[in-house]
Amino acid sequence: MFCDTIDYVLLFNFLSLYKTKEKLTMDFFTEVIIKQKKSPLIYLATLGMILATLVVWAFSLTLMGVPALSGIVGLLDVGIVYLSYYVISGFNIEYEYIATNTDIDIDKIVNRRKRKRIISLRLSEIDTLAPIENNRNNSGETKVINAARSKNDPDAYYIITSKNGQKTKIIFNPNEKMIENAKRFYPERVIIR
Repeated sequence: MFCDTIDYVLLFNFLSLYKTKEKLTMDFFTEVIIKQKKSPLIYLATLGMILATLVVWAFSLTLMGVPALSGIVGLLDVGIVYLSYYVISGFNIEYEYIATNTDIDIDKIVNRRKRKRIISLRLSEIDTLAPIENNRNNSGETKVINAARSKNDPDAYYIITSKNGQKTKIIFNPNEKMIENAKRFYPERVIIR
């Protein structure tokens, strides 16, 4: 019985190790969720939506006096308020970065109700991972994915990758564990602050 337990533990330890670049390493997993900062334009759009809703609601109050229209106008009011709420809450955007061994997945989460995978790639597909201030002249980029906290975030990093024959630049805010993991597998492609 004791030997069976030791064999099971050794088998489990062996299965939890994998061989990469001629050395054995433990599995790696980390995830980061960041909230995108709202720009002044988003606040202006939110204010405009609220004002438009109030104007339509005030106009519909004048129609509530007509008995034949009061039910329809009431439903229309509820619909407009819900539509305004739905659009305004759609401005709450978060990004989730998931790193598992040599895979990186970036998801966009809208108001914690809708999730969309933006990109999924392997570390072997990355040409460069560097701080945004080290942005070299990459004139061949055809697509830019901004999954960072804000457009001009000084703490952001970027990835240059050629995915499906298209050169892509991904701007994001990884944590130190993600950067160290990428550096461990591909030190020649990763630049650290």
